[in-house]
Amino acid sequence: MTISLLQLLYALVLLQATVYGLYATVRRFPVGLSIFLLGLALHMVLNLAYEWSWFGNGVDYSFGWASLYGPAFYVYLRAMSLHPISRRWGWLHFVVFALINLLNIAGFVGDWLGPVVAIQLLLYVSASAVHLWQAYRSLPHEQSEPVAALLMHTRFMLGLFVAVVGYDAWARSQPNLPVLLGLSLPEITLFGVLVLINTMFLRQLSVPTVPLLSPVSPFNAHSVSVAPGQSDSRDDADADADADADADADAAQVLVEQVAERALFTTPNLTIGRLAEALSLSERRCSELLNQQLQVSFSDFINQLRVDACQNALVEKPERTVLEIGLANGFNSKTSFNAAFKKFTGQTPTQFRKSARSDSR
Repeated sequence: MTISLLQLLYALVLLQATVYGLYATVRRFPVGLSIFLLGLALHMVLNLAYEWSWFGNGVDYSFGWASLYGPAFYVYLRAMSLHPISRRWGWLHFVVFALINLLNIAGFVGDWLGPVVAIQLLLYVSASAVHLWQAYRSLPHEQSEPVAALLMHTRFMLGLFVAVVGYDAWARSQPNLPVLLGLSLPEITLFGVLVLINTMFLRQLSVPTVPLLSPVSPFNAHSVSVAPGQSDSRDDADADADADADADADAAQVLVEQVAERALFTTPNLTIGRLAEALSLSERRCSELLNQQLQVSFSDFINQLRVDACQNALVEKPERTVLEIGLANGFNSKTSFNAAFKKFTGQTPTQFRKSARSDSR
């Protein structure tokens, strides 16, 4: 039996998607990634089945299966932008996929299928783009990583997904499939799919495991962790305001000291919620102290401490590589390390180390 290049590509995508999907499931990667990869593997099985006429001339169920990718990618992108969808409600995003395939199985197939799948994909691509835009605005107040670096791969994956989906839609609209560079349009689509799934999987492998932070009670020993004290006398509002301001200033100072002394900033992917929990504060109180008292976003506060620690290590520990120092102080990648370091010093870590060595001579 002769195997065409298209069939070979189906088999290659099937193999990679299966291996990646099973690994992602075992390692408990974001559920959207597992669904996307394993769903893609089953899709390739259906494509091969029709290529080899295993189902005769029956209904082509493989096309309706494409309605899985929009919701699966959206659920995965939400996790990668650190705003995951709860599993309790996540299944609702796959209702349309289930209905389309149930109608296919029941024999209700017609010209409606293509437009429905296209509209669904368009809606999820739009929702992904809107969510990514919102993440750029909200993450500096919630996450420690530099937003541009944190979402660089997510933005690239969305662009690649849009390119693959858009190209495939255009290819299917052609009355005759032309050949480009010796490849048919479906073969080019599959090459794009291979790039996409490898990008998604390899990015997930680079996400570090986040250690747990143990809450302590230094804030409980101070009045700063509770609501500002209220004066028994309501006639002295100015005195109360001054007392509140002093309490907030003291609270902010204790926060800075605790984060620095306990080196909480070295925790990768630190969030304001996890920091507040470690300091026995509410998330709202922690945010108020940073924004109103220190007048700094959570991301800038944590990354300034990280960069300060890295500056010392780059000079005092010449035996360690630049990346080792960055990872040891909480950055989760070389990209985020370079971005934050340059923001606060005007130099990359490598440039800073070379400059420090020159100055010491």
